Amino acid sequence: MRVALRRVLVLAASLLLLQIASDVWPQGTVRMSGLAYVDYRGKPRFKVGDWVKYHFTSTSDGGGRENYDMTILVAGEEKFWGDDCFWLETWTGGKTLSSQASSFLMSYSAFGDTAWLQRIQVYQRKSAEMDEEGNIREELTRRVLGGRARGDDRPSLTILTDTLGTDTVHVATGVYTCRKVGRKAGVGSVEEQGDSTIRIENWDKRTLFLSPRVPVTSLVREVDERWITRKAWRPGHSADAALAYRMRGTGTLDLVAFGSGGLTPRITPASARRQLFRYGGAVNRAPAAKSRRRG
Repeated sequence: MRVALRRVLVLAASLLLLQIASDVWPQGTVRMSGLAYVDYRGKPRFKVGDWVKYHFTSTSDGGGRENYDMTILVAGEEKFWGDDCFWLETWTGGKTLSSQASSFLMSYSAFGDTAWLQRIQVYQRKSAEMDEEGNIREELTRRVLGGRARGDDRPSLTILTDTLGTDTVHVATGVYTCRKVGRKAGVGSVEEQGDSTIRIENWDKRTLFLSPRVPVTSLVREVDERWITRKAWRPGHSADAALAYRMRGTGTLDLVAFGSGGLTPRITPASARRQLFRYGGAVNRAPAAKSRRRG
């Protein structure tokens, strides 16, 4: 069975890592989202209608491959629960992934939070989806109040971020001088199975190439390494535990195009497809040597 590497990684920075961080696992069918690709480090640098498009490819152990596009669109704004919020719509599809779309309402209060990755679901307010009859249905984001793991069974989250200097990156829209940032995030959990102890670790090591010339995300390229390991040992013999890789893969996300306007939201509620607030706006400036392509 093909390992869908990016289908795990894309949903808000890595579905597994994010759900552990917030103690919430999305129920039902997972919808991919570009929420974690938004640049939350400072003030918002976009307005309604701004978008970015990427192409993702990956390979993993066993011959698994991914090849598809992802478009992230700021589709609207809404006042909700007293918060100024924005709707972020994500479209994905390509050779290895059928077309799909997701839309989430996110609070602007996430910007400037240095722990946004761990807390991203705290800032999610609603999601939207289209039913079989073509009607857009909204759903509140609810935090699970019970059933959380405790003690040794509770997964532990580790996130390390480091600035790696600068680098020059060539993509479809031109040449960028980028700030290079490394981010390593991991989840570990321990459980008892019979007379053995099992430890599963899920690691996601990313190298991000960032430029303020790109709106919404600042992301020009991302190189992603992911691996899942398993250790098992009998009581008192942890030193003898053998490390086994359950999955290893590497993927690259490259900027294809960006712009403002020209794209129509697909599932964001029609009443929210408007500009309500003023938080700065995007740079929307591509290199002069290359023209932007819309997608």
